Amino acid sequence: MRSWWGEWLSATSTYWGGVEKPSATYGVYASNVFGGPGVFNHTYASNMSDSGVYIGACPDCNTIVENSQFEGNDLGYSGSNSGGHLTIANTEFNNNEEGVATTSQNNDDAPPPQDGLCPEGKENPSPPPGAQRNNICWVMIHSRIIENNNGGTPTSGGAPGLLGTGMPAWRTLSAVLAPVMVAITAAGSTGSSISSSRSSPRRSIAARSR
Repeated sequence: MRSWWGEWLSATSTYWGGVEKPSATYGVYASNVFGGPGVFNHTYASNMSDSGVYIGACPDCNTIVENSQFEGNDLGYSGSNSGGHLTIANTEFNNNEEGVATTSQNNDDAPPPQDGLCPEGKENPSPPPGAQRNNICWVMIHSRIIENNNGGTPTSGGAPGLLGTGMPAWRTLSAVLAPVMVAITAAGSTGSSISSSRSSPRRSIAARSR
């Protein structure tokens, strides 16, 4: 898939019968997105058994997720083997079982690994202020990952969320978070507040694409 665009999209589900039962899996989804550009803008998803938003199987995704909210999902964001130019901006992941999960997997989302370095050894033409490196193109900025300790979300065997985890860094190569708030308040859990500079996005229910 090359250029694509989705704006004012909402997805939710009112049914979940159990881990082995049929369920709504993804809210908004983009896979094998080569070349781009691709945009999810003003999107919302809840009650998904895998993730609210999924971007995967693209070494250089050339994708932006912005002005969006994902809540009440197993994972707020899932990105398997998604790297290169990928920006998450002005977006909130809240009340999920796990907030943001970026992973490297040798599966049908090939090719691995997840790597946020700019392709071909190039530099990011507009790195975030304060970034210590200018060769990373996977950027999350002006976003919040908060209160992701919901043990009552739909879930699936293929994507079991880590309860009370904001953003695990395992199997992740190169990412810039600046500024982002990561906060977890579940009993017995820990979190780190990096910084915050935005309010919660609002959900919408209209849809348009091109």
